[in-house]
Amino acid sequence: IQVTSSGGTPPYSITWFPTNGQLNGNTIEALAAGEYLVCVSDSFNCVTCFTDTVLEDPLFSNEINSEGFKIYPNPLNQTATLFLKHVPEQCMFAVFELTGRKVFEIIPEKSETTIDLKNLCTGIYYFEISTKGTVQQKGKLILY
Repeated sequence: IQVTSSGGTPPYSITWFPTNGQLNGNTIEALAAGEYLVCVSDSFNCVTCFTDTVLEDPLFSNEINSEGFKIYPNPLNQTATLFLKHVPEQCMFAVFELTGRKVFEIIPEKSETTIDLKNLCTGIYYFEISTKGTVQQKGKLILY
């Protein structure tokens, strides 16, 4: 993610969440695919933030491909359906706040699983589907 700072009073400080990768000048490098919250603060602690999405490497091979799963409806009100064409071993579906805190987790055992998110506040969340501890798919959920 390339960060361009303007306005405010230098020097600038760049932070991002989730905090993987590394800062090289004004570029955040070596990031895993996903959505990131990036904040820039100046010497007076004036802060501006934005979100940016890093896409998956097109050469990455998934056990669960994009044709093999679906979450609907999305945006959702309280519940959605997770459809997996094939439910792999040790499959886990997890939902995270933008801060990275896990707020929901379920082990799908059949091809259609109801996801009940009625205890969550309205907002944007991201999800991960993993098998055997390896993330296979990531995406965004919008709860209204």
